[in-house]
Amino acid sequence: MSPDRRVAAAGFLAAAAALAVTTALADPRPPPDGGTVRHDPAALAELTALLDAGDRGSWVVEYDYRRVLADGRATGARVTHARGDTVRITRDATSAEVVAGGARYHCTIVGEEVQCLASDPSGEEPLSRAEVVRTVVDLGAYAVTRLPGGTFAGEPARCFRVVAVRGVLAALGAETVQCLAADGVPLRTRVTGAVRTDEWVAVAVERDPPPERYTALLRELALSAGAPATTPPG
Repeated sequence: MSPDRRVAAAGFLAAAAALAVTTALADPRPPPDGGTVRHDPAALAELTALLDAGDRGSWVVEYDYRRVLADGRATGARVTHARGDTVRITRDATSAEVVAGGARYHCTIVGEEVQCLASDPSGEEPLSRAEVVRTVVDLGAYAVTRLPGGTFAGEPARCFRVVAVRGVLAALGAETVQCLAADGVPLRTRVTGAVRTDEWVAVAVERDPPPERYTALLRELALSAGAPATTPPG
């Protein structure tokens, strides 16, 4: 990341962390160690290296997704996440987020009907997952530690905990648990916040799928790498 971009990102994330301090203090599920966390720089280096590797890879993963609200109510869904050289797709039964051929789309799915709207392409490319983690740790807002590994979709995973120590960033919650394969493919993610816990657990992994695999996923959304979608009014 360029120095200017890092400064801008740090400013944004610092503001987000400051605004969320009251949320962190009100979180009914404090870290299990009482909020005392010893940051592990080696764990941070390994986690961000794996996140970077996963972002460079080409893969399609099917996840079992589960959301549990603070009152105990729970919902679940099957989610597909696909990453290729020029394509990124996250889809469940009712919606999808797509980046294809430099264009961005938000899709709504109702039965057999799919409507995809083009997002505003202006502005900088969002920070990568690794950049977000590095930045919030540099700000002193989060700490990273190792967790015991696990096995998901038949694959061994290295697991890490990213825990808030000063403020909360919505994308990471009070605590994020991230388990990744040796090549960075995300196999399990759990984000715990003040009002809900979201968890994705891999059930099937495809590496280096052929271009036709991405084409089929896009075709299901009536999109192609170069096809325009409906532009939002205004």
